[in-house]
Amino acid sequence: MTISDTELITRFEDLSLPPSKINHISHLRIAWLYLRHLPLSKAIEKITLGTKCFAEYHGDYEKYHHTVSEACARIMKQRISEQGEKDFENFLVDNMDLVEDLKSLLQEYYSERLLWSKQAKSQFMKPDKQQLN
Repeated sequence: MTISDTELITRFEDLSLPPSKINHISHLRIAWLYLRHLPLSKAIEKITLGTKCFAEYHGDYEKYHHTVSEACARIMKQRISEQGEKDFENFLVDNMDLVEDLKSLLQEYYSERLLWSKQAKSQFMKPDKQQLN
């Protein structure tokens, strides 16, 4: 059974979603929901803070990476704006690089040295290869 958008966001925000129920696709769906309904700055705040809190609450301190979270959100917002209104499944179909090889996508914008730096893990770093909106 698929969890509704409202329940997914509620349970993500109140930290009641079990870690076993959240994976990369779930994170993309949460980001997609925020990005479609909130201004970019507010969506980024909810995505990054929510992801950090969720990881910390469930003992996965090392999993959170601020620059990866924010850069992915910025790329998604750009694509949502360019591609128009779609449901989440169609968004994924048209953006499989977000699903299958996010690391390579991010390396179009960031050098490995910058992206995987300690500083980039804890705060957003502007790309050093190609600008993000």
